[in-house]
Amino acid sequence: MRNAPSVSYPVGRSFLRTLVHGGVLAFLWLVGAVWVTLLHSDEAGRWLMVFACLLVTLPLAWTLIRPERGRVRWDGQDWFWAADTQVAAEDLLGKVHVRLDWQSGMLLEFIPMSQSSPSPADGATIQRPPGLSGRTRWLWVERAQAPAYWNALRRAAWADAGHPSKAPA
Repeated sequence: MRNAPSVSYPVGRSFLRTLVHGGVLAFLWLVGAVWVTLLHSDEAGRWLMVFACLLVTLPLAWTLIRPERGRVRWDGQDWFWAADTQVAAEDLLGKVHVRLDWQSGMLLEFIPMSQSSPSPADGATIQRPPGLSGRTRWLWVERAQAPAYWNALRRAAWADAGHPSKAPA
């Protein structure tokens, strides 16, 4: 479907995302506990393992507490991202790639256009703008967030996936 309908879809907490991050955290601490217990490591080794577990736990816990919140929008031609904290005039133009699709949910990668560049075959390098506005966002969307618009979002995400990249104007 080349002309998918325009749609605006809320992005917020995702059950599967929470389950994945929680599972990774539980597995990490379980492996750490088994390693410390079975290897009978010395005191320094135990503290090193606890420190390593904390280094992984802190970013994962932060993303669990503060998920991306906002709205992803397809206008029939382009994708836009608007965080809940910004005004509508600051919608970020970008490209969406479907990375996972499990029918009742999707993991979308939103790449701002300022970050997009010609293909590596052209010999160009990717220029990443400074600041947070140009960073890639991983958006976990689920049918439960807006069931009436779910099919339109899926059609738009998959319809745009087949198009060649658009050159910025």
